[in-house]
This record gives sequence, structure tokens and C-alpha cells, in this order.
Amino acid sequence: MKPFEKNIKILTGPENSSKTYAAKIMKLAFKRPFYRVADSDFLRETFFLDGLEADNDVIIVDDVQIKDLDRVLEIFTQPYLRVNSKFRRPNVLETPRVLITLNDASEGDLKVLAAPYIARRVDLLKCYFSDNGLVEVERVDIETPELIQ
Repeated sequence: MKPFEKNIKILTGPENSSKTYAAKIMKLAFKRPFYRVADSDFLRETFFLDGLEADNDVIIVDDVQIKDLDRVLEIFTQPYLRVNSKFRRPNVLETPRVLITLNDASEGDLKVLAAPYIARRVDLLKCYFSDNGLVEVERVDIETPELIQ
């Protein structure tokens, strides 16, 4: 796989296709990754980016639910992020590279990615087990997301 560009990478695939494992392996390619599990209320948390620093070179948000995808994309397609911290003043940082692992996505759910203002900022990646049992990741054309299933 080519090195990350500035586009948001969305890693999806069937249940138990090792998306989290693949994301953790990808995180090793960066000097200062910021990793966050997207529990059910993470978007409502004021401090969900607490700990993000200017020198973090990638944000990995794991286990995003399809119902939260619109909001997550709204946040991370912006050129700058406001980071609220518990014990410091809010900080505005340039948005680094972003990797999102997406759960429970079907072809119909991914239609939001086809909108031109999203499609030019997002790369859709499919995670699956190959015939030899290894986890593989490949880029999928946003126009034909039926390849996901």
C-alpha cells in the first residue's frame, strides 16, 4: 500500500475481518499516532480529542458506527481541529492524516461517500482475509462500494 496521503482513509469490511488489527499495524508506520476507540458516546464527549498534539501525524478512530459517519467526516474533513483539553486551554491544530475503521457498513450506507465534496477527500479501503489466511487491505472505488461485502 502507498504511504498515506492527506485524504481520510476509511477501512471497512465484513464483521471480524480484522479491521482493528489492520489499523494497529498501519499505526506503526507513523512516528506519533493518536489512537481513539469510538465508543457509543465519543462524539458527545467534549474532550474526545484530549491528548492530541501538534506533532501527532495521524489520528486513528477505531470502531466508528455507520450512524456516526456523517458527523465524523464533518469533523475530520476540516483543515483545522479544535482540541478541548481537561486541564488546558482549547487548542486549534492542523488536521493530520486520519484513518477510520467503520463497523456495520453496507453498500447503501456508504452512499454518503459518493458526494463530490466527500469523495475527493476520502479513500475507501476494504479489509478481508485472503485465501492464504492473511489480512489484506485494498482500495475500493467509492462509486462501486458493493465490493465491500
